[in-house]
Amino acid sequence: MAVPDPAPNAEALIVSEEDATRIRRAILALFDDDPQARDIVEGTKEEMTAEELRDLTGLSQTAYNSKRRLIRRRIDNAFPQGWKP
Repeated sequence: MAVPDPAPNAEALIVSEEDATRIRRAILALFDDDPQARDIVEGTKEEMTAEELRDLTGLSQTAYNSKRRLIRRRIDNAFPQGWKP
């Protein structure tokens, strides 16, 4: 009995990349009015550290923490049941 290859095929990879792009655009659109929040969201996706993000945005630790809470609330409010394609 042959074991199926667990690696995704090319079609699955393309669909996955398209889904990731849609999710990224939808989340970033939530912060069109807040460039610092957009920078934090994008930087987080790029695995930047909190220190790097604070340097990038010029935010103090307290302001950075507040901005992260705002980001979390907006995403939670926009997608209360999680991402639905």
